[in-house]
Amino acid sequence: EKLVMEIKYLEVMLIYQVGRDNAANARLRPVEDFVKKAKLRENLQAIGNSIEKFEEFNRYMEALVAFHKFYGGKDK
Repeated sequence: EKLVMEIKYLEVMLIYQVGRDNAANARLRPVEDFVKKAKLRENLQAIGNSIEKFEEFNRYMEALVAFHKFYGGKDK
């Protein structure tokens, strides 16, 4: 039950960040584009209550961050 609540929280925060970015960048939507291309919402929803799927999602996110940094991406 706690895992499911954490997943819901992550999804809400993801949606919030997309909305926040869209408000700040009316023409450019890099966060929304990233979320869609990486299928982050779909992957979060697919976790359900599975610890294994959550750990897989975590590794996926770590890999995305690593690629982002490797290709010159910067933190804000």
